[in-house]
Amino acid sequence: MYSKFLNFVGIGLIAFTMPFSAIAAEGESAITQPVVGLTPAPLVVMDPEDQLVPDTCRFNYPQAGLDYQLEGEVGARLEVGADGKLMSASIIKSSGWRDLDRASLSQLWGCKFRPPIQDGKRVYSRITAKWIWALDPATPRVPPALIPDSCPQSTAFAFYSMKASAENIPVQPSVDPNAARIIRLLFQVDSNGTPFHIVVDRWIKNKEINAPAINFLGHCRFQPTIIDGKPVQSAGNLWLIWNGEDS
Repeated sequence: MYSKFLNFVGIGLIAFTMPFSAIAAEGESAITQPVVGLTPAPLVVMDPEDQLVPDTCRFNYPQAGLDYQLEGEVGARLEVGADGKLMSASIIKSSGWRDLDRASLSQLWGCKFRPPIQDGKRVYSRITAKWIWALDPATPRVPPALIPDSCPQSTAFAFYSMKASAENIPVQPSVDPNAARIIRLLFQVDSNGTPFHIVVDRWIKNKEINAPAINFLGHCRFQPTIIDGKPVQSAGNLWLIWNGEDS
């Protein structure tokens, strides 16, 4: 039975809002890019902002971010050639979500830049960028709650214990000595409390464990999110520890 593992506060959405020190706190210029057919758009900040050619970028919320209600902040370092073309882009601050990180970088390649001029010539430059991916604050996003003892008995999987509060960022499995055995799953829950569209967001070295982990969670049941007195479809995430033998 898994009631002893349910002292975690790991189900739900984790918003990473740690400061992004690569961009000055004062004098930031927020460039909110218009989005065609998808809302909301991320808030995008570039420093120096005058090197970005206006209206050349289109940052869309990735579909997985909408489906699983992912939010977070991404920081990146960009290298721009003297011809104004993006040469490279690398993450220096992860949102914690692969899909948001990937969307931030991949959508950059549609942008055009205005390189600085030195001694009458355009030169190579570096730019820091920040994306704040946030869903509509007016839309309630109360994560579904796992019903204790609803999962099948298993010696292979247990729920990872996470400590969290309104004031503290949850302990991350990356600092846990068992991190190599921890899997993070994203999932949706229907109005009856049944999980579906379960995907692995963080996998372990032994990828053969992914399918059993998804199957295990698929047999659990959740208390669905209640809005205006009615159960509704929602999304969440949780961490599992695999207790099997290494291959």
